[in-house]
Amino acid sequence: MSSPNSTTPPSPFPNKINALSVRHRADRPAVSGRLARGSALVLVGGGRSFPKDKLLESESERGREGEREGGREGEGERERERDDAFLRQTSLTCRSVDLLIFPKNKISSQLFNGTEEISKRRMLPQVIRILYVGFFCCFQGGFIRLSSCKEETKPPGRTGPQLSPSDFLDKLMGRTSGYDARIRPNFKGPAVNVTCNIFINSFGSITETTMDYRLNVFLRQKWNDPRLAYSEYPDDSLDLDPSMLDSIWKPDLFFANEKGANFHEVTTDNKLLRIFQDGSVLYSIRLTLTLSCPMDLKNFPMDTQTCTMQLESFGYTMNDLIFEWLSENPVQVADDLTLPQFVLKEENDLGYCTKHYNTGKFTCIEVKFHLERQMGYYLIQMYIPSLLIVILSWVSFWINMDAAPARVGLGITTVLTMTTQSSGSRASLPKVSYVKAIDIWMAVCLLFVFAALLEYAAVNFVSRQHKEFIRLRKKQRQQRIEEELVRESRGFYFRGYGLGHCLQNKDGGAVEGAAVFTPPPPPLPPPITLYDGEVLHKRFVDRAKRIDTISRAIFPLSFLIFNIFYWFTYKVLRHEDLHANL
Repeated sequence: MSSPNSTTPPSPFPNKINALSVRHRADRPAVSGRLARGSALVLVGGGRSFPKDKLLESESERGREGEREGGREGEGERERERDDAFLRQTSLTCRSVDLLIFPKNKISSQLFNGTEEISKRRMLPQVIRILYVGFFCCFQGGFIRLSSCKEETKPPGRTGPQLSPSDFLDKLMGRTSGYDARIRPNFKGPAVNVTCNIFINSFGSITETTMDYRLNVFLRQKWNDPRLAYSEYPDDSLDLDPSMLDSIWKPDLFFANEKGANFHEVTTDNKLLRIFQDGSVLYSIRLTLTLSCPMDLKNFPMDTQTCTMQLESFGYTMNDLIFEWLSENPVQVADDLTLPQFVLKEENDLGYCTKHYNTGKFTCIEVKFHLERQMGYYLIQMYIPSLLIVILSWVSFWINMDAAPARVGLGITTVLTMTTQSSGSRASLPKVSYVKAIDIWMAVCLLFVFAALLEYAAVNFVSRQHKEFIRLRKKQRQQRIEEELVRESRGFYFRGYGLGHCLQNKDGGAVEGAAVFTPPPPPLPPPITLYDGEVLHKRFVDRAKRIDTISRAIFPLSFLIFNIFYWFTYKVLRHEDLHANL
């Protein structure tokens, strides 16, 4: 007999189907709970077939047990435990499983009764059962498809898998790509055109003694390598790590007038590698270079120097490689670039310097930097001090000529100072054989200082000439007196001996003895009195003072004329000639 509780109540939702998706084993207790509440379970899917007969028998058994023990409180828990045991015995390793759980209403009872009869008879194939259940699901209102736990749904819009960057680079230039960095692009074909441009980050340390200059640049080279063209990657260009430079071909550029160079590795290698879709390669590197710069120092320190930078290929002839400057802004200079002694002119001459050697003709490009020296340092350190020393030497012209120690000390001091100044100006210059502008200035200043010292020697000599004149006059008078005394002591007076008639002249006439030795005595110089000495002294002192007076005008005037000629020659004439030659 059936219990009063054995009748199945009508379903509150007769026209709806409750569905549950099961993906993992953790979802199975939920299914068991639905089964325990009096529902039928139908499995439709691929893979191994689900044992439906056992499932229906288990459902009927649970229905009878529920009718016998309708009021017991733990009935639901025991039913869930039996369902879990049953599901553990059933293999659900299908790729796609559809679980449809229907409430036991009138329609579902007829469906499952018909399904039970079909399963008992086993006359219809499994395909007909699946179609039958599917038709019923569509008729009732819907079903839920359960996807496998091992497969993920693909998002719309993606047609297929894309290469990762690592795989793409391996395919582009790796071992499997067939790319050989030892072979230039267009091998056995046209020459590779490499476009170059530089960015000057700093410019300085121009040394005249060694005739070189030092600068920091960003050297950029760009060429096309068809082997690196790509279309698989969406980006227009790829910025690669500098370590990839060893995997591609690079031009063998070097600086022909280089004395030394340094790479920068702080904090990493200062290199840039960029590859474009059409196969163009941009290679940039930061360098510190020391380049030779032959200088013409004839106008030093009012000179303008031209320093060159030559970029040349070392191993590839012009049949394989050609360098050329970028069409726009090939040489860029930092905005805050300043030089201590020079001004870098904006006009830079770009040209070609193709080299011909025994091994062939090699491509070469060059840029010329025009540097105009600023002479502010040399004005302060050399020209103005030497000018003041020359003017200081003229002070002796206003010092009394009797103050010999003062005038001699001043003259010698200025001469020695000018000698030291001239030696210091040559210390920072190379030992060249021609005369420089600074040499002419220092030599003329030294000449003026030395002439001022000689002027005092002349003044001192003239001022002391009166003493010499007086001494000479006294000496002459003494000599004449002595000659007169000798003549008187040795003369003969023939008249005293009566021999006057014996003397005859040349024509036979007789000569009187008194007239034989009676020549007139020579006049003696007048004696020098004290008054005469003072007059002579004043006369010669006036002559010496007149020399100082003339020197006060002659020296400044002559030095002024020299300055006009000097500055006009080097700042106007030669400056125009230099600009005409540039």
